[in-house]
Amino acid sequence: MFVIGTAGHVDHGKSTLIKALTGIDPDRLREEKERQMTIDLGFAWLKLPSGEEVGIVDVPGHRDFIDNMLAGAGGIDAVLFIIAADEGIMPQSREHLSILELLEIKHGLIVLTKTDLVSDQEWFDLIKSDVKQFAAGTFLANSPIVEVSSTTGKGLKELLGSIDTMLKKCEPKRDIQRPRLPIDRVFTLKGFGTVVTGTMLDGQFSVGQQVEILPQKLQTRIRGIQSHKKKAEVTAPGSRTALNLIGVDVSEIERGNVVAQVGTYSPTQRVDVRFTMLEDTQGILSHDDLVKLYCGTSQSIARVRVIGNEAVLPGEKGWLQLELKDAITVANGDHFILRKPSPGETLGGGVILNENPGKRIKRFSEHSLDHFNLLETGITRDILYAHLQIGNPITIQALSEKTGFSLEIITNEVAKMLDVDLEVLEIQSEKILSNSLVTTKTNWKKLTDSLLGNVREYHIKFPLRQGISKDELRRAVGLSPRLFGMCTDLLINKNQLSEQGDVIFLPGHLPEFNNEDKKAVNELLAKMELSPYSPPPLANLKNEFGPEIIQALINKGLLVQTSDDIAFRQKEFDLMLSGLREFIMREGSIALNQFRDKYQTSRKYALSFLEYLDKKGITARDGDRRVIRAIDKG
Repeated sequence: MFVIGTAGHVDHGKSTLIKALTGIDPDRLREEKERQMTIDLGFAWLKLPSGEEVGIVDVPGHRDFIDNMLAGAGGIDAVLFIIAADEGIMPQSREHLSILELLEIKHGLIVLTKTDLVSDQEWFDLIKSDVKQFAAGTFLANSPIVEVSSTTGKGLKELLGSIDTMLKKCEPKRDIQRPRLPIDRVFTLKGFGTVVTGTMLDGQFSVGQQVEILPQKLQTRIRGIQSHKKKAEVTAPGSRTALNLIGVDVSEIERGNVVAQVGTYSPTQRVDVRFTMLEDTQGILSHDDLVKLYCGTSQSIARVRVIGNEAVLPGEKGWLQLELKDAITVANGDHFILRKPSPGETLGGGVILNENPGKRIKRFSEHSLDHFNLLETGITRDILYAHLQIGNPITIQALSEKTGFSLEIITNEVAKMLDVDLEVLEIQSEKILSNSLVTTKTNWKKLTDSLLGNVREYHIKFPLRQGISKDELRRAVGLSPRLFGMCTDLLINKNQLSEQGDVIFLPGHLPEFNNEDKKAVNELLAKMELSPYSPPPLANLKNEFGPEIIQALINKGLLVQTSDDIAFRQKEFDLMLSGLREFIMREGSIALNQFRDKYQTSRKYALSFLEYLDKKGITARDGDRRVIRAIDKG
């Protein structure tokens, strides 16, 4: 299914022609009817002589509404370029043609309207000569010039046949199983709720499917689908589509938002692009200039970073990294237009090379220039490999979001790279899934060296500690919580790291005491021996000997901490546990006061010991007495 658009100067009869062809008035707003001028996008459709249905987007011709024109031009396959026979080429004719060239529209027809108003053949011949000269060197150079009158109906039948012939040359919209609908209209229908419309790209939606609206990340579900006011169960790539959405209000959505399959696109405030400056533009595009970016149905103010140069001159091409004020959702290969914010002037346009580059790149580095060149000219495998080389391990899903390639394409390419050992490492599972981590072997070695090296240095710096906290290690290597968890889990499974609670350490590592520490340890243990069953509070011992020595003794098993402020030497702990077992085996159970009296200690210490055994599952309470758990007997 195809969508054609109109283009041309204001009041050259675009909307009138569409109404004559389809019977549908694309001017739906009261102000449009009062001013007899298209202000916003209009939509219609028709059935061609071949039986093919085609959608039509009617755009405003007045320069004051160029924003709306650009929102409609992005999703069309071909154009009807309208020129009034009584006026000929006008300023917006030239700007519209420049925009269509920048959007790389490849197919179009030149339609001379209002022919009923021209009776002077010499004037008519002059207009046609001007039109041919105007179209020379553009995609319209060899296009037929169809003469029509929307008032008398002259030439309308011939125009329909020409449209049919033109569309046979158009390539169908691709289906890469990454569906999205750039929204160009939002409204409410009584009894249905929120409806959005747009031109379907890159895949299909189906009734009942869970989707999200970006960049807001609003979760919603498709209640119904229509195309050309006919109900459908699935959308077709390239079709004009209306989606009835559940659970979102029209106030939450606007033109420029995108309906997308959940988890397949990420909003961005930075894009890498190839840019072409118009030859007849006034001035130059310099580094750090502010411009207005139009892509699909979205628009945003952007600051320009010129890569490899200080400026782009009229007629030149260049690479830009655009920093956007507002988040947009785009895909690699999308076309865009740049205009001056004020006064409005079209500067040029181009193609998105990297829809979500993530970070700024150095403007003049050799690596940056090589990277942009690869994005523009490289094959799929090279582009994927370039992304893998940039940084940390990345999931197949995230790689899809960054490159714009479908999960299927990426999975197949990664599998091929693994087969030929192209320095690519899949580090999560034998079967490549959307959440599988992939990277280059070089980058994985750098990352693991960094993780292991930080743990090793921590052991050297703090020899009495069991290890480094997970959060401190994560911040030291600069990973996201999710990626850090994946990487450390893999290293733990491979026995390259160990964990104990929230602490990471090298396998086999135990805190080591130096001579001075050993002296303090001997003094501490001797002090505890003076009152073995009522040892000094841990807070006092930490103040006197330092918290690290205390923790090291606990980690080594020389002290057993039974509560926040109580720890026993291992020797006394084992004696009390053995004595308790003997007492219970003989008497059947033991009360708190019996245990307290047996070891001549206080209630506080006895209770701490017994509650510790309860938590460990060695004992269980039976009223006010303790018994040995069945699993512990024998």
